[in-house]
Amino acid sequence: MLHAFDLATNKVLALVGRLEVRDWVDVIYSAERLQPLGYLAWAASGKDPGFSPAAIIEQAGRTGRYSAEEVAELAWDGPPPDAGDLSRRWRAVLDEARRIVNVLPGDTAGTCVVTGEGHLFTGTADEATRALAAGQLVFHPGRLRGAFPRMLS
Repeated sequence: MLHAFDLATNKVLALVGRLEVRDWVDVIYSAERLQPLGYLAWAASGKDPGFSPAAIIEQAGRTGRYSAEEVAELAWDGPPPDAGDLSRRWRAVLDEARRIVNVLPGDTAGTCVVTGEGHLFTGTADEATRALAAGQLVFHPGRLRGAFPRMLS
């Protein structure tokens, strides 16, 4: 089974490679519920070395002009979200993503940003700046083809 983080970084790359409303919505929800877009783009750049994190954010920013009809065509459990609200949320996600990629050390691009305890770091750009200064961030390089999780007793 694909880890949610891998799915989210794949969705980020899909968003910059094609214009599909489903990718846009998935990235908004991933950024709000899993890890902010700046960190997802940071890691995604390791999956596609042709894109820097900033280039991913720039390309992603070209999306987000979807109509209520396009949003409603997706399968939803209940009524679809308001397209205008999604657009506002998207702009906020993008703004913070730009700030995040500007504070992370460039030589760590392509890695997953985690806490010292191994959890996805979900802080704002300001929180990342403080965590970096305190040595509290870890930049995990990941592995091609991933690894099976090990059960701990």
